[in-house]
Amino acid sequence: MDPGEACDDGNQRDNDCCISDCKVVLRRGTLCGEQALGECDGGDSCNSDGHCLPNPKPLGTECSDDGQPCTADHCDGAGNCSHPPGNAGASCHEPIEPCEVESFCDGESPDCEIDTSGCEGEVVPPEGKKKTIEVDCTAQDSVQGQASNCSAVGFQAAAGAAGAIATGAVLGPDAGEGPQVTKRAARKLKRGFGAQGLPVRKRTLRLQLNRAGRKILNAQRVLDVSVHVEIRHGTSVKTIKRLIQFRR
Repeated sequence: MDPGEACDDGNQRDNDCCISDCKVVLRRGTLCGEQALGECDGGDSCNSDGHCLPNPKPLGTECSDDGQPCTADHCDGAGNCSHPPGNAGASCHEPIEPCEVESFCDGESPDCEIDTSGCEGEVVPPEGKKKTIEVDCTAQDSVQGQASNCSAVGFQAAAGAAGAIATGAVLGPDAGEGPQVTKRAARKLKRGFGAQGLPVRKRTLRLQLNRAGRKILNAQRVLDVSVHVEIRHGTSVKTIKRLIQFRR
């Protein structure tokens, strides 16, 4: 500042915090310049040196809810209302279908992943040189007067699948598959008891190699099988794919 000046904001305007003669300084916090542009913007205000500066709401100030249960809603410190992933452990989805159980936010994703663990299919590889795969199907006992059943079948997995993925691993929807190599099994689920004595519906299916599967195994001595399990429980349908290996 020059001698005799109370402030110097570098311009000759009178509508800011330091008027043109540089002798009057508006009090700190006085609104100036642009008004608030949103709920996280407090509008421009004067600082103690006579400059008109942006005045964003502090980082973490609550702002409008975006309607997503797995996001936090707070100001980003730059004048914007942001919605990053948050609310870890918060319930975000009540069961609608029989295979669903309550879902919770993980704090890392803004999405609420629907948990269908109310229905499970465990695929047990054959022991040694046996030619039978066991599939244990279970479903929570919450269906009144509706059918519950499980079916399973095996297809030849893409060449080299077992070399890249461990036996029993979950296969994605785009996993390559060849001809059907096991007989198809399907059974109605029966009432029973699961962990901690809770009532469930369950059934064990047994898959055996069909003629095509036996021929491939005899020729190659190793057969990688993509086992498809489908559990229909009331109005829910859950599909599971596992990689299993036969050895001659």
